[in-house]
Amino acid sequence: MSRFRQRFAFSCAGCALLVAVGLAAWSVGTGSSEAQQDGVHNCPQPGKWAISVWDGPDGTETGEALAACGEGVVDFAYYLDPETNGWLGYFEGHADISQLLMLNGKQGIIAHGAMGAPPSTPTPEPTPGAGEAAMHNCPQAGKWAISVWDGPDGTETGEALATCGVVSVVAAYYLDPATNGWLGYFEDRPEVTKLLALNYRQGVIALGGAAVQTPTPTATPTATRTPTPTRTPTPTPTPTPTPSPTPTASPAPSPATCIASGDQTAINNALTSVGSKAVLCQNAVFNLTATVVFTEADQEIYTEGFPTDSTRAVLRVAAPNLAVAVDGTGRSGVKLRNVVVDGNRPELGHLAGGNALVLLGGDASGQVVDHVKIYEPRGWSCLHHSGGASCTGAVITNNEIGPAGQPDGTWADGISLGCRNSIVSSNTIVDATDGGIVVYGSPGSLISGNTVRAVSRTLWGGIIMVDYIPSGGDYTGTLVTGNTIDAAGAHIVTGIPMGPRVWGCPYAEWPAGPNRGGSVTNNTLTGAYMGYGFVVDGVENWTVAGNVSNAVHSGTPAGGCGQTPAAPAAFQKHGVHATGTFQAEFEEAYVEAVLGLSWP
Repeated sequence: MSRFRQRFAFSCAGCALLVAVGLAAWSVGTGSSEAQQDGVHNCPQPGKWAISVWDGPDGTETGEALAACGEGVVDFAYYLDPETNGWLGYFEGHADISQLLMLNGKQGIIAHGAMGAPPSTPTPEPTPGAGEAAMHNCPQAGKWAISVWDGPDGTETGEALATCGVVSVVAAYYLDPATNGWLGYFEDRPEVTKLLALNYRQGVIALGGAAVQTPTPTATPTATRTPTPTRTPTPTPTPTPTPSPTPTASPAPSPATCIASGDQTAINNALTSVGSKAVLCQNAVFNLTATVVFTEADQEIYTEGFPTDSTRAVLRVAAPNLAVAVDGTGRSGVKLRNVVVDGNRPELGHLAGGNALVLLGGDASGQVVDHVKIYEPRGWSCLHHSGGASCTGAVITNNEIGPAGQPDGTWADGISLGCRNSIVSSNTIVDATDGGIVVYGSPGSLISGNTVRAVSRTLWGGIIMVDYIPSGGDYTGTLVTGNTIDAAGAHIVTGIPMGPRVWGCPYAEWPAGPNRGGSVTNNTLTGAYMGYGFVVDGVENWTVAGNVSNAVHSGTPAGGCGQTPAAPAAFQKHGVHATGTFQAEFEEAYVEAVLGLSWP
């Protein structure tokens, strides 16, 4: 979160998805002309994401399958394990860290198109037949899956999803490969559904609901496919509102090939050319007196063996004037994986004007942060992925973030996202005092399956969507879905605030908005210490649907812009500054500048 907003929040306190948005409703997905026999349906465009489907033999090596899009067209791809709801990744040319080793027929993945690659040109195939008229890889109850329709073009979405039979599908999302906006289907909610029909071999991200008591007879449902083999048996954290599973033990390191404890020198010396790697020994500790810097594209830093437990190497800030531990700004394809980054604030203190602990983004694409623990930054954020039009395709998954900052005016974010067309999923953020996840527009991004929790420090917001700057309010295609905000042991002032006016009174450096084109769906608020829940002021063409609050909402309001805000509740919007589609639970309320909320 911007330091400006922090300053404003302090003064105000002192003064006492997967739905598409910003798009016309339309009903088509991948047409049959985009597919080929033993090929890939819906290959991604350069610098964009697509839900692609492998149409070939079971057990095909992932790189071989994706080469059907064209050599070098896909630089990385992810599969959502329907059992664990963890992400398995494939990285072109990096078999050492790829866990998605092969694809089965009719398997859907989220694929990213390499920047600068030629557009894929799949060979047209004959118009498909009816197929099995069934969904493949249907989701389990309460879990997500990338499901694939194997039936005629133009089948009504609800009809297609009903073939899952045993479990109802309560929501499904399709990623438009051209705009990278999300189109959503919601069971029995035609007024907010924009994904009206599915085509042959079209993949969607589907959420399982309750078991169907008396299934309507349909074509025999397709059994869930055997999970794709992985490189290691290490479990991946799930995007459910529970902590990441206990990691398994990792292989012993090889001292001959990994970098032992020290400072930043040996790590930086290893990062000398495109694609070079700094492989850190397990249990190593690096006391940093200067920043570790990615110097070229496609470089990597990780702990040998890719552990997810306490054997991960630690990068610890150790100099009195140092805030940034790792800097990859402007370096496409860099990867920070399976390490611990310790800002060491309890020892060194807050650093006024300090930047984020991990600094990425800028003029770059395809950067990855995965299975990293980042905590106690001395500056304003644990992880900042700066954005604008020049940053695309960040992947931030399976990380443990926080604590961050103190509720004394030296707040800090957990994840600060400005990069468009990005994925932020399966992260657990604890006690990030400014915002758990702060979204700076980030058009086309998916923020899903994350848990934000307040345990012992007050948070201003869980997932924050209030910033008009730097994107000019453009949240088109940004989907915040399936996340949990938990005020378990400390207060959260706002669960998911939407629109600049929620945060403060408009003036030159804090434009009134509106923020436009975002979607907030199927999120859950819980905990005994929640202030405002889903609170909206300063948006247009916005969608909020399918969300639930099981939290206790309390607090004494203060502040406002000429009048005192309403007392907090689960669903509130200031209709004069909020247009779009909003679920029925919303109440009209004056909710400008609500950060003056307090508790005894």
